[in-house]
Amino acid sequence: MTDLSSYKANLENYLTSVSILKTMQNLSILSSNQYKQAEEKLCEIYCIKKSSLYRDLT
Repeated sequence: MTDLSSYKANLENYLTSVSILKTMQNLSILSSNQYKQAEEKLCEIYCIKKSSLYRDLT
């Protein structure tokens, strides 16, 4: 796997996971603080930089 395809796979997995977190937050399963903590952990797992345009901290 090339670096670009690896990054793309990580990004797709990150975005899928974040969409699940957002749904959980909208259903009041997660608080805003819990969402932020989980999103930060996903960034670590999927190697997404804090300055990435794909991060959407709400």
